[in-house]
Amino acid sequence: MKKKIIAVCMVMAILSSPGLGQASESGQTSDGARTQTRTVSREERKSTGVTVVVTEPDQRASVRAKQVEDRQPETLEEAKRQRELKREQRRLEKEKKKAEKALARENRRRASQGLPPLTPDDLLSPAEKARKLHDPMGNPLIPADWGGNTIYGLAIATEEQCVKFLLERNPKPQLSVTPEELVRYYFAEGAREGIRGDVAFAQALKETGYFGYGGTVTPDQNNYCGLGTTSRTVKGGYFPTAEIGVRAHIQHLLAYSSTRRPALEIVDPRYELVRKVWGEKCLTTWTELNGRWAVPGDYYGESILKIFEEILSC
Repeated sequence: MKKKIIAVCMVMAILSSPGLGQASESGQTSDGARTQTRTVSREERKSTGVTVVVTEPDQRASVRAKQVEDRQPETLEEAKRQRELKREQRRLEKEKKKAEKALARENRRRASQGLPPLTPDDLLSPAEKARKLHDPMGNPLIPADWGGNTIYGLAIATEEQCVKFLLERNPKPQLSVTPEELVRYYFAEGAREGIRGDVAFAQALKETGYFGYGGTVTPDQNNYCGLGTTSRTVKGGYFPTAEIGVRAHIQHLLAYSSTRRPALEIVDPRYELVRKVWGEKCLTTWTELNGRWAVPGDYYGESILKIFEEILSC
C-alpha cells in the first residue's frame, strides 16, 4: 500500500513539473494533439524564465541558397542571356503585329481611294531599307541607333547616287580609277569596318574639292582625306592604290569612333597616334570631328553632312 501511494505521488510530481509541462505544450499534449513549435533566442528564454523546446530552423531556404551558390557562373550568365533573348523576341513580335495592323489599315484606306496597296518595305525609313538591303544577316558591329549623324553604321545612299552626284559636280575627276570603282571601294571598306561609306565618300569630296584637288595633296597620292597633311608644305600620306587609300581613310575614321582594331592590316599611318591620344574615348558623330579632323574645323562635320544630303537628293 505504501508503495502504491509513493508511485502515485511521483507521477503527480512529474506531471506538475514546469519543464515537462512546457515540453507538452511544445510537443504533444495528453490527448495526442500536435502543437506548433517555434525557435526562440537565448535572451528570450532568460527573460521569460520558461523552459521551451528549441527546434532546428527550416533548412529549405538555406538548401536553395546553396544550390544557387553551387551553380557555375557560366550557367547563370547563359540563363540571363536566354531571358533577355526571350524578352527581345516578344518585343519584336509585338512590333511586327503592330506594323501589320498599320499596313492593313493603310491599305484599306488606299483601296477606298483606288490606290495600289503598299508592301511592308514601303513603310520602312531610308535607313531601315539600307539595313535590310546591305545587312540581311544583322551585323553585330552596327549599333541599334545607327544612321543620321553617326560615323558608325551602314550606307544609306546608293553607289549610283554617289557616282551621279560626283560627275554632276566634276565630270572629269582626277582619279587613278573610275568613279564607279572608287565608290565601290568606299562602300566595301566601310561595310567591313562598320563605318558609313556613303558619308565617308562625302568627306572625300570635301577634302579633295570633288577630286579636283588644287591644294597641298595631289592626285598621285591616292590620299582622299588629307591624311598626314598638317600644313601647306606637308603633303601627307602616299598610298600605292586607290583601294589602299580608301582603306586608310576608313581606318582613320575607325580610329576616332571605336576602340576595336581594324579587320585588315593597318595602312593608316596615323591610326596608332589617334588611339594613343584618345584612349578609351570615342567620337560617335560627324559633327564631333569639328576642330579634331581639321583645324580650326568650324562646321566641318556639318559641311560633310550637307554634301551627303545633296547626294541623297540625286
